[in-house]
Amino acid sequence: MLADKDFGIHTICSVGSKLVKDRGRDQYMANVALKFNLKLGGINQIVENRNLGIVDENKTMVVGTDVTHPSPSSSSNAPSVSAMVASIDKFLGQWPATLRIQHARQENVTDLTEMFKSRLNLWKTKGTTEEKVNVALVARTYGVDPSNLRKRLRKVTGPKEAQYDNQRLLSGGQSQALIRWINHLTEKGLPPTNSMLANFAKDICGKKPGKNWASRWLKSHSDQVISRYSTGLDMDRKKGR
Repeated sequence: MLADKDFGIHTICSVGSKLVKDRGRDQYMANVALKFNLKLGGINQIVENRNLGIVDENKTMVVGTDVTHPSPSSSSNAPSVSAMVASIDKFLGQWPATLRIQHARQENVTDLTEMFKSRLNLWKTKGTTEEKVNVALVARTYGVDPSNLRKRLRKVTGPKEAQYDNQRLLSGGQSQALIRWINHLTEKGLPPTNSMLANFAKDICGKKPGKNWASRWLKSHSDQVISRYSTGLDMDRKKGR
């Protein structure tokens, strides 16, 4: 604790008997080496880019959150601990974390906005690219209410919503994210339907699209969306959507 917190020196805890035991030492030391590598900023594994979709464009930060509560036998004033991890580049090999202490038994992350800002800043300083984050994929874990999350994260992104496309719902960056999502699914033979498209837009901006928004949006972006997406349109029409 003293080395990590006060002096900024990375430490790794190990069992002494494991270090001196001959049997299985090679495997044990290999596992310890993996921990050293991560602590020093290295990457232990990489996901094939063909499986990453829009993440491979190096503009998408993947975020996860959780809250750990004290056990029932703990002191009545024992706090809960909220945590957030986020990727720093397209390789998804490093997930630096930030922690906060908050009131016990409180499920929502109290300092969500500040924690998210710190992950964005880390992307800029430690990432392998100077590209700005266009999309943040927040894993649905404990400690974050979806509706509350959208409101609080919009405070971080600032006035980007002012740059609406011609349908006055999504910003330019949000529209590009939607286009990449459509094309990625279509290339895999799973073109999304209009209702899926509308739900995606709602999750991005927190506003419910109008009844025919998806059709109008697709028409205005037809030069960027893979033509096979017409399959999705046909599915919607057959279902009367």
